[in-house]
Amino acid sequence: KKLAAGADVIVLDVKAGSGAFFPDHESALAAAQAMVDIGTGAGRRMAAVVSDMSQPLGRAVGNALEVGEALDTLEGHGPSDFSDFVVELASIIVALASDGSQGRREVERALGDGSGLAALRRMVTAQGGDTTAFDDRSRLPAARLRYPVLAESDGYIARLDALSIARASMALGAGRERKGDSIDLTVGVLLERKIGERVSRGESLAVVHANDERRLARASEMLRAAIDVSATPVSPPPLILDRLTGSTAAPRAPA
Repeated sequence: KKLAAGADVIVLDVKAGSGAFFPDHESALAAAQAMVDIGTGAGRRMAAVVSDMSQPLGRAVGNALEVGEALDTLEGHGPSDFSDFVVELASIIVALASDGSQGRREVERALGDGSGLAALRRMVTAQGGDTTAFDDRSRLPAARLRYPVLAESDGYIARLDALSIARASMALGAGRERKGDSIDLTVGVLLERKIGERVSRGESLAVVHANDERRLARASEMLRAAIDVSATPVSPPPLILDRLTGSTAAPRAPA
């Protein structure tokens, strides 16, 4: 599709893990390599990363919640994992498009001086969208109910299953289970802890945003089952598992 659209520079994010199309690293890497080879063979500047999706990227799962998180990130105060990831991908594409210039420096400058946020505002305006939420997050649609899922023990987050959390968000109405289903833009999950982070008994692990009590109860049970707490410290998984450029895979990033 990217080739058909005429893109000269293409950077692909191929995810691996429970919340991804490819559940294991090996199949994701093979698909990424194949797509990079196809693009290179067509004369395009190509790169790809294989990234972890064993847990959600960022903290927000749900339509309006994710829009707010994206705006926060463009203002320079988004979740650290999400911010680092988008800077990495943007840096790769800038470097490819400008023959190896200082892509990261340019991307960080765009975040710091607000020009990245201004570019998104122009895009939304050009398509007839409402940009008032850029300046006032309360203008984003919000759910009626908010319910915290609390830790039942002290410890460290050991598992934050991306697929189960996505299904919990679906149960709230954030996506379509069948063709023709309506989507509730306000509902979803905000994660307050990620893998490797310490938590104390009674602290909030996540907040469920809902508009229906029955959906809230079901999603909360699903969310609780998606989270494991370990008594011993846990290392978070690496965000980027592999980087590929042209037809050769770079060495895998250390865990």
